[in-house]
Amino acid sequence: MPYRNVNIYELPMDLVPLDSDLLSMELPNAFSDVELHGDDTPLYYAARSLVKLQEVYGVIPTICGKGKSAKLVADMVKRMIVEQG
Repeated sequence: MPYRNVNIYELPMDLVPLDSDLLSMELPNAFSDVELHGDDTPLYYAARSLVKLQEVYGVIPTICGKGKSAKLVADMVKRMIVEQG
């Protein structure tokens, strides 16, 4: 095999730093996926990213959101934290 020394790694790009105080999920179709197509996958990604942030930097004392999607994300975050133990 000509590629014996090739290693494949996964590089999670949940949050991309755009500035010292700005992170982006870089999901350009998230709004239409959620609102037009009823796909909650981007909300899951948001929840997972918040949980990962808390794993690295500690508990976020206050997370504010507005609307049905924000409630779904908050519920997912709580469930993920409980499942992790």
